Amino acid sequence: PAGIGPEILLKSIPYLKELKAQFFIYGSENVLRKTSKTTGIAYENLKGNIFLIDVFDPGNFEFGREARNTGKAQI
Repeated sequence: PAGIGPEILLKSIPYLKELKAQFFIYGSENVLRKTSKTTGIAYENLKGNIFLIDVFDPGNFEFGREARNTGKAQI
């Protein structure tokens, strides 16, 4: 969550909504919201063909900094 993955995901959501397939995202809603605030990329509520499986919240973290809690989120 401290890398570029959440930012890439937020940028791709509008394109995924146009496709005729279902997408399941395994991650943290809190991370996506924090990424949205930091980058200015709009966080849209996931609806329709995109589903968020909120599996882990790393808690407090800084973008670009390795930490035990963000490493655990990757596993």
